Amino acid sequence: MSSAITNAKSSAEVIAHEAGLSVTGVIQVEELDQRTERSGAYGDEDWRGVYAGALAARSEEAPESIDAAVRQIVVRYRVRFLAQKMV
Repeated sequence: MSSAITNAKSSAEVIAHEAGLSVTGVIQVEELDQRTERSGAYGDEDWRGVYAGALAARSEEAPESIDAAVRQIVVRYRVRFLAQKMV
């Protein structure tokens, strides 16, 4: 989570500077809904599209090696900062 705050702070500092403000601290950190990315594995919500595409591209070549399915979960945060007028 510290890298999320660091990334958010650098963006906030750019915006604040353009507005003639400076970021002085964090006032709120909120975890948003997690987003699960599709793995492409059988049973996943998007497997039919992947399977259909594979059938359409099928040829007489040797079968291609398939890597294990990987599911990524993206955790998102909203960070709110306190800003004050630059002196």
